[in-house]
This record gives sequence, C-alpha cells and structure tokens, in this order.
Amino acid sequence: RLSKNEWLSQETAEKAIEKLDAITPFIGFPDKLPEIYSRLKTTSGSLYEDALKFDEILTARTFEKFSEDVDKTSWHMPAHMVNAYYSPDSNTIVFPAAILQAPFYSLEQSS
Repeated sequence: RLSKNEWLSQETAEKAIEKLDAITPFIGFPDKLPEIYSRLKTTSGSLYEDALKFDEILTARTFEKFSEDVDKTSWHMPAHMVNAYYSPDSNTIVFPAAILQAPFYSLEQSS
C-alpha cells in the first residue's frame, strides 16, 4: 500500500516502509519472567512486611538499572493490562495478552 499511494513522495514511502520493517513487536507476554521475580518471596507471614520487602527489592532493582545497558527486549507493560500502544522512541508496538481477549478482541466478533 505505501509503495503505491499517491500522497507520499517515493522517498518518504521508502523511509516509511523501512521503519515498518524495523518495528519490534511485543505481542501477548514475554517469553520468560523477568529475573526480579525470583527475588520476590513471601517469607514473613505478614502481608504488610512482605509488601515492604518487595518495595525495597523493586526500588533497589530500579537503581541497579542505572548502571546497565538498556535491555531492548524487556516489556514495559504487564500482560494482564488492557492496553496497546506504539512507542515511536523505540519503534515498538505492544499488545499485551489482556487486550487480545474478549470483549476487546475475538475471532467470532461481528463487524
């Protein structure tokens, strides 16, 4: 379609096709759980204390990321979130599993 449209110049159409070919899709859910989940264990018997410990671990992980290279394969939205988006900064498109379920999406849905 882009290569045959009449309102884009040939050069612009070629750049758009190049960008489309480079989109990184994040569909459904990650192939593996992030490593951080192996650190999150309920141990105290107190929901409040466990929540505090989880917050401490997650905050420490946030600071650890400052000294690491950017992981372009990591998901920035959980699979259970009903949403979808395109990120022009990273040229990624995200469709978490939740948005791919009824009532938002169904192969049997009427037009």
